[in-house]
Amino acid sequence: MLALKTIGSFTDVSYEEIWTAIDFLAPFPALWMLEVFDRYPFDDDLLFRRNGKTMKHLRIPFCALVENIMGRFKVLSRSGVSRMDLVRIEAVLDADDADDTDDVDDVDDAGDADDADDADDEFEAERVDAAIKQQLHCILKTTAALFISEDTFDMLLRATIEAAPSTSTLRHLNFGGVEFCLGGVIKVIAALTSLVSLTYSVRNQGLAIGTNPESSCLRCFRKKYYPLSKKFKVLRVLGTDVPLVDEVASVAMHIAVVCPNFAFVDLPHEHRKEFSLEIARAIAKRPFRPFADSIRHLMFKD
Repeated sequence: MLALKTIGSFTDVSYEEIWTAIDFLAPFPALWMLEVFDRYPFDDDLLFRRNGKTMKHLRIPFCALVENIMGRFKVLSRSGVSRMDLVRIEAVLDADDADDTDDVDDVDDAGDADDADDADDEFEAERVDAAIKQQLHCILKTTAALFISEDTFDMLLRATIEAAPSTSTLRHLNFGGVEFCLGGVIKVIAALTSLVSLTYSVRNQGLAIGTNPESSCLRCFRKKYYPLSKKFKVLRVLGTDVPLVDEVASVAMHIAVVCPNFAFVDLPHEHRKEFSLEIARAIAKRPFRPFADSIRHLMFKD
């Protein structure tokens, strides 16, 4: 149970003293779940104070304000922060932040103004990118599961890989409906050394069996990456309107060749029979036949 203590009567202290006291107030010292669906409502770390050991579930829009608060107050990296079960990042920038630009009126040299705006935008993008990597580094060290929405994917996939610490505790990564290919899967598994499961959507980039460049030399692929991870076990593929089952099968077989404990592909039930047929056809011929013993178990049983 949570309890909120008052700070005294307003008649006994001045307005300035009240706000000084509030600065040090920890209203939710036993908070275990915080979900913010729009903007974070404060300009400081009020909701994160003294609950680092109890906070287990965080859902938050990763806007400029949040990134500034987390960096300034070291919300995720301060001492005493325990491992969280789930962090859900909904967005990198608020729409209002993206549209909050000054109008330029009566500028004699519009070209110079545009160049200056472009330089400012580039600097801001670099600053936000660096801050996101810093916070992701902390998240990956203290979190068991991370959900990243589609809106944030382009920046956060790269940032997740580059920010991954060697001591990452992340076991489950969910990219929602984001689509990416075998190369992205390999990079994520390699970067997150404790990863057990990955959820994503497959992208059609010529990765079908027989067309993937890596397939022409699967032994080279294995030699380059094995063992990619001994902890990775589950690949979850979200349903799409036009399921690319051959793509899923190709990605899964490549992972099985380099991840010795990879055990299961979770995909919609209606596509499992076709998936198993793709696996059976592939291991009956080269280049996958020599690795059939590492792949066969991925087929679904009737």
